[in-house]
Amino acid sequence: MTTTEQPILLAAVSLLSALHLGFQARRVGWSRMKFKILPPAVNGPPEFERTFRAHQNGVEFYPMFLVVLWTSGLFCNEALAALAGLVYVVAREMYFIGYSKSGKGRPALGPSDMENQVELEEKTRLINQVLELQNTLEDLSARVDAVKEENLKLKSENQVLGQYIENLMSASSVFQTTDSKSKRK
Repeated sequence: MTTTEQPILLAAVSLLSALHLGFQARRVGWSRMKFKILPPAVNGPPEFERTFRAHQNGVEFYPMFLVVLWTSGLFCNEALAALAGLVYVVAREMYFIGYSKSGKGRPALGPSDMENQVELEEKTRLINQVLELQNTLEDLSARVDAVKEENLKLKSENQVLGQYIENLMSASSVFQTTDSKSKRK
């Protein structure tokens, strides 16, 4: 490749985005020092947690950003991909600032809120178990009803068969009592 064929714009945007992500990581470090939170802890005051989460959100999307940047730059248009990459980096910075500065519009996850979240999850789990048990009980009730119906049907058939057998026995001389045989002699 000659220097004109090398993806210089893509490389520049990739380098800028990596430096930007590193700067956000440094701001998380400053927040750790401000609130005296030692690694690897990630819990603390809401201001720290928002700064940490804003950085983590960027880290989580960074691989996808790079793949899309390089794929679109190499196979489509390098200049447009680089411009879109710059817009993405600026948007990420705006997101980071907005997310870390204000908790408005988002629920705070302080200790009491985390306990409430755990309680809510436990209640949801218990409700799901109750609903599952209710469905199982309904299924069992339906099976019991079906068995009762089958039992009544079989009893009725048994009565008919029993009556039929009694009629056959009374009509047949094989099953006559011994008293009637002795009278014949």
